[in-house]
Amino acid sequence: MYNIITVRRLRTDNLVRRGKMMEISELRQITRLSQRQFAEYFGIPIGTLRNWEQGISKPPEYVFQMIVTSIRRDVMINVETIKFVNMLNELAALSNNGIEPFENATEETYRNQVFYDTRLAEDEKVYGVVLDACICDDPDCYHHDVISYYDSDSFEYKIRVKFDDDDEESSPYICVELLLSEEIIVIENGHWYFA
Repeated sequence: MYNIITVRRLRTDNLVRRGKMMEISELRQITRLSQRQFAEYFGIPIGTLRNWEQGISKPPEYVFQMIVTSIRRDVMINVETIKFVNMLNELAALSNNGIEPFENATEETYRNQVFYDTRLAEDEKVYGVVLDACICDDPDCYHHDVISYYDSDSFEYKIRVKFDDDDEESSPYICVELLLSEEIIVIENGHWYFA
């Protein structure tokens, strides 16, 4: 809704100027919203916002802090979105080099393609996608352990390698299920798209 670059100025040290808190009008100007847009976005009656900006009354401290926290959160959502898109791009690039069972991973191939863990199977032909692992192919000290999966820390999406049910010889693809919206993103052959 508002410009991320301008909201970066909203660090805690910028909220205090010459010993006093930033005014509500300054917060609104940082977001580049009109009074009406700002009031609607934060659920503040427009008359109350005008009174605050004209100095007739002051917002309660907790309301001011809630507005600041909300603006910061919105910026973080945008940062998280960028990280998510970067992850999709990374998986797409890796998928272009192949999607294989984790058992086939070697020290040389592990970082160059997508590997799925057949031990983490929800259903037949649906597997977890390995993010990080410990691989040591030395015969004296052999390790082949999954440390984490791409969706280990997320309650917003689930990432699985799937095979088409009707085709025994089908190529694997990555399915990203967005749990909050029930949308599906497919990743295969170096590209991702909404299904």
